[in-house]
Amino acid sequence: QGQHRNAALIDWYFGHLSAAAKEWDDAAVHFEASRSFHRSIDDTVGVAWLSGVLGWVHANRQDELAARSALVEAFGTYARVGIAAGLESALIGLAEFLRRRDPAAAAQAVAWFDYLCAEDTAPEQTEFAIIDEIRSAVGPVEARKVGDPADCASWATSLLSL
Repeated sequence: QGQHRNAALIDWYFGHLSAAAKEWDDAAVHFEASRSFHRSIDDTVGVAWLSGVLGWVHANRQDELAARSALVEAFGTYARVGIAAGLESALIGLAEFLRRRDPAAAAQAVAWFDYLCAEDTAPEQTEFAIIDEIRSAVGPVEARKVGDPADCASWATSLLSL
């Protein structure tokens, strides 16, 4: 299993490199391979986090069906399990997914990202760069004043089920 864990970590790393180069198809292949490993060891949090990242990648690939499916899995898991770790990545995926379809809803996803980051989570610097790019595309973002990760996950899940 150690070799498989290392392979999953390498796929995760190459997925990030591919995404940084905007090589979305390659990023999808690598992140999917990593998610498959996490699924095989019943790592619910790892699967949810990678599903959120895959939602962002598939949205950039303009594969609406794959993006929606990955995001539904991510937010459904966060709502069911009640965890906040990784939720920011799923919000980035959702904001990217909604950016062209519904800028107002994308702005709400950005507001959730900002709110949760201010609460006590620690997103990566690259997540801030990505969310700032989306923020500039969707226009004004009204700050959230209340909510918790479960509220956020439920909101996102209901939005994706439309």
